[in-house]
Amino acid sequence: MSTKDKVLKGINYMKWGYTNYIALFLGIFNTILLVKGFFFSSVSLWIILPVVLIPFGLTTLNIGRWDFKKGLYPSASAISIRNSPPSRDLYKAVTILLINLIDEGVIPDTDENKRIIDNMRRWYE
Repeated sequence: MSTKDKVLKGINYMKWGYTNYIALFLGIFNTILLVKGFFFSSVSLWIILPVVLIPFGLTTLNIGRWDFKKGLYPSASAISIRNSPPSRDLYKAVTILLINLIDEGVIPDTDENKRIIDNMRRWYE
């Protein structure tokens, strides 16, 4: 592996680790400190933790779920598959395999299977 590839791989790992872990923990920590410092300075930290963490966790989960289903994730994954020859080849191979299994009668020719084939073609075309 060349030095350039090692550096790019390292940058990618740093970006992934920061956005997924460090930023999340910093956000939680800052929120707890702000709530404790500005709103409930006389209340114990052990009481503030669940008051902050439960809504913070639920909000984060709901935003992540929305993003995964309807937000940026579907378009980002489509771009990454279109830009990745191995992923495109895999989708083509599985689509061809599914069509052949339907033609041979191994898998029934249902509307659901046709929908799956159409969705898979969408990923590599």
